[in-house]
Amino acid sequence: MKTIRYKPTGLIVNSWVLYSMKHYHSFYLFCTVVLTLLLSGCHFVSKVSTPDLGVELPQRYRYQKQYAGSVAKEWWREFGDAKLNALQRDLLATNTDLKIALANYDASLGALGVTRADLLPRIDASGSVTRNRDSESNRFPLTLNPSTNYTVTAQLGYEVDLWGRVRALIRAGEADVEVNRLLLADTQTALQVQLAQQYFALRFLDAERALLSDVVSSREEALRLGENRLAGGVGAALDVSRAKSILAAAKSDVIGIDRQRVELEVAIAVLLGKPASGFSIPRNHSAPRRVPHVPVGVPANLLVRRADIGAAYAQLEASSARLGVAKTAPYPRLSLTANGGLFSLSDALFLDSSSRTFSIGPSIEAPLFAGGRVKKNLRQVRARQQSDLARFQQVTLSALGEVESALSSVRLLKQEISQREIALQAYSETLRLAKIQYEEGRGDYLAVIDADRERLLAQRVHLQARSELHAQTVQLIRALGGGFTR
Repeated sequence: MKTIRYKPTGLIVNSWVLYSMKHYHSFYLFCTVVLTLLLSGCHFVSKVSTPDLGVELPQRYRYQKQYAGSVAKEWWREFGDAKLNALQRDLLATNTDLKIALANYDASLGALGVTRADLLPRIDASGSVTRNRDSESNRFPLTLNPSTNYTVTAQLGYEVDLWGRVRALIRAGEADVEVNRLLLADTQTALQVQLAQQYFALRFLDAERALLSDVVSSREEALRLGENRLAGGVGAALDVSRAKSILAAAKSDVIGIDRQRVELEVAIAVLLGKPASGFSIPRNHSAPRRVPHVPVGVPANLLVRRADIGAAYAQLEASSARLGVAKTAPYPRLSLTANGGLFSLSDALFLDSSSRTFSIGPSIEAPLFAGGRVKKNLRQVRARQQSDLARFQQVTLSALGEVESALSSVRLLKQEISQREIALQAYSETLRLAKIQYEEGRGDYLAVIDADRERLLAQRVHLQARSELHAQTVQLIRALGGGFTR
């Protein structure tokens, strides 16, 4: 007697086929499901890779030695200003631009979830109980008139991702999410930089105002001295007139600084999302002095330390994925649809097996004539991909230029401040000698006025150079990506 051995898998399949031959509708269902599963693996048309970026990064910056380093996440703390730290905390909690960027990021997450759902079948259910009455004059009236229909149905719909269209859409959606996430980070960094620059500008205005207030006090004293000398018969009316003019000029400069301070204070209030009428920053007469050393690193670090470069690359990935979607347009789309349920004219027979209804089968849709739409759409999407590639190159090159510019500005400003400090000492000595000669009667008051005016100008220019150094240091941090790292 010959022994026949069957593999377990073959036994199962053969048994199913034999059973399906006796029940043809089950056999049809079996063939439909198997065909759908086989075709669902054919996703190759939409695979479009991201093009070559075409950006050659230098090995080092022109004005900086090559060494590794990173910017601290809360970089503003390096300036050692408690008020700035508090303002930065408020910024993250109340700024409206950040709220808008966060909402856009959440919306992209929702859109991605909707796209991912297309990979799964959609099942809907419905039920109804209707009372019907046919006209008695109808040639073919209902058997039961009036009658009640009891219906419960479930519908299934599933698009077979033959060419990877749905997967390409998911890839584009994931890239869109990344774009919005990085734009949120870039917006946050830009706002933090803007707040720091405005705050330091306000602090240096306060220091300049304190300087001018001292100048006003000294010039008022000089005016009183000149008036007393004139009254005593040893002074000149011209000296009193000159003293009045330079005093008025100093007072007008104080008013101009107050106006600039109000504008900065309002701008900071808007940045923090607060009403300007109820917002104020106390005056601080001392100018900020601490300027942190910023670790620069190598140019290649910008690709991971700048959110705007990352967003541009993610946008390029999204356009490449949509190019893959466009390439699937000429190919047919296969869908599997099925519905089943219960239908009966009698509630007693509603759950009986005779009340069952169903339909199942694949459907295919293929474009035959679209008037050139498919080809023109592919051309449009390919052009967008090239545009996003050029934009990525532009953002990267601009970032390198911003770093070089900020590095050069910081380096030259430090040299400028050093020279202005030397000049300021010389102007102070000139003023001291002019006052001694005037008090001893060996010089006129015009020399004192000129020396005082030159020293005041030197003091203000020195403060402005220090203010610009703080602003350019913050700008260097911004050019390096702030505290962001992917």
